[in-house]
Parts: sequence; C-alpha cells; structure tokens
Amino acid sequence: MRTTDTTTTGGAVPSPTTDTGEDPLDRLERELTDLLPDLVGLSLCRTGPDGPVTLRASDPGVGLLDALQHLDGGPLPTRDRDVVISPVRWPHLARGADAIGVGSTRACTLRRGEVVAGEVHLYAAGDAPFAGHEEAIQALLDDADLVDRVLDPAPADPEPTQAAPRSLRGDGAVHRVIGQLVVRLGVDPIAAHDRLESSARLAGVPCTDLAAALVDLRP
Repeated sequence: MRTTDTTTTGGAVPSPTTDTGEDPLDRLERELTDLLPDLVGLSLCRTGPDGPVTLRASDPGVGLLDALQHLDGGPLPTRDRDVVISPVRWPHLARGADAIGVGSTRACTLRRGEVVAGEVHLYAAGDAPFAGHEEAIQALLDDADLVDRVLDPAPADPEPTQAAPRSLRGDGAVHRVIGQLVVRLGVDPIAAHDRLESSARLAGVPCTDLAAALVDLRP
C-alpha cells in the first residue's frame, strides 16, 4: 500500500527516496506492518499552530480518520500513548474507524532536537495492537529519519488553479452535516461549518468528502 500525498500545504509534498530508491514513508509502513500485523494504515503530520497537519496518508480512509479526530477534538493531543477509540468520547471517529476495521491509534512523536516537529499516526485493529512494541516502533521511526528527509523540505509553492466545479451532492452533504453538528456539538451553524472545514483542511481532505463520509457513517 503506497502512501499518497495530500494538498493540505497548498502544493505537492516532496517524496524523498532512500539510497535504494524506496520512499522512506513507504519503507516505514512496510516495516511497521511486519512488526504489527494488525496495522491498518498510518499518516504523517507536521506540527502546526492549530494542531497536527496531515501531509501524507497511506490511503484516503486513513486521512479521513485524521479529519474525524479533529472534528471530535481528540485523541489527537495524546502522543506516545496507545488509545482505544471510544465511541462515547469520539463518536464520529469511532464510526469511521469501525468502517475500516480500526480499534486503536497511537500518535508517535517526531522531534527536531527538543522541539516536536510532527507525528506519525498509527491505526490498527484491536484494543492493544501496539503493546510491547513501543521500543521497536521508536527504533523504526528513528531509522526512517522523517524529520530531516520528509518534514524539513519546504513544500512546493502552490500553483494557481481554477476552482473545481461545485458538486450539488457535495453541497447537499455539507448542509446536511452542518445540521447534524449543530445538534451534536451544541453550536450555531457558522461554528459547525467552521469546525467541519477546519477538520478537513488540517487532514488534507476536501470538505465535501468529509461531509459525504459523515452522511454515510450516520447511525
């Protein structure tokens, strides 16, 4: 499963390769899958003022889980700890995770010296898929050297693009989800729209895609 770039930063994220020609994030995913048979996918995030910004995800479903974490307000701040995804605390995330067979997540810190530069989100099946593997996971992250080889290169300058045609289905999903969020979050429609849009932007997924997924995930 090859990782795919998102456009969160306004341009294509560089995909450095190892000396053997293999992308370092692809290699990390392969090695982590060997270590963790229940691994479903991962995402790479850069630290930003509003929280982690997803640069790359192993597949669209994993990128969506990052967006749902932002939407639910957690457990994104929890770094270097295993978290069982609770349907009570994070209902949107739990439904999205269940849809692709994920039960737990772990956010692994990436540092530049003493400063947190980013994190890798691991998503896996079960309630304790990472237990006993913490040191091995960290060793693989250290060996991948993602801070210097992937996070540090400046993203490409965005090229002027024409706005994509608006989808009536997408617009309908957005309006429908805003109504749901008003009720679930106890906020006004403007705040609900801002929360939806911000969650999608930070995860690097189109707002209409996030809204459509939430409509599909509605119990």
